Order: sequence, then structure tokens, then C-alpha cells
Amino acid sequence: MFIDSILGFQQHVFLGIGLLLGWRILRSWMTTRRENRDNLRLLHQALYRIEMTHTKSGQPRETTSLTEWSRSAQRIHHT
Repeated sequence: MFIDSILGFQQHVFLGIGLLLGWRILRSWMTTRRENRDNLRLLHQALYRIEMTHTKSGQPRETTSLTEWSRSAQRIHHT
């Protein structure tokens, strides 16, 4: 009877530790995803500014490949 109560207590302790570790891992993973999303947004803004930069003639610079790369990166990130 006493041994059963000790084993039950151990199971509760291990369950609690497992839940705490799982919660910490989940929070860490979500924070990393949020930071990656923010970094991707900043990169997209920078590439957009580069694209909007004009040459001396007033024509937009040819940066289509950068824009396409940024859009494809966003599509990949959202899938």
C-alpha cells in the first residue's frame, strides 16, 4: 500500500516535469517562428526599398529577381 502511494507520487512528479519541459519547448519553438517571420518581413521591406530606388534617369532599377526571390520566400514560409 505504501509502495503504491510512492509510485503514484513519482508518476505525478514525472508527469509534472514532462509538462513543464514540453511547455518550455513549445514556447521556444513559437518564439523562434515569430522571430523568423519578423526577419522575413524586414527582409521583404528591404528588398522592396531596393526595388523602389530609382536611377539617375528616373526609371526603376531592374531588381525583379530580388522581388521574385522575396515573394517565393514568403510563399515557402507560409506553407
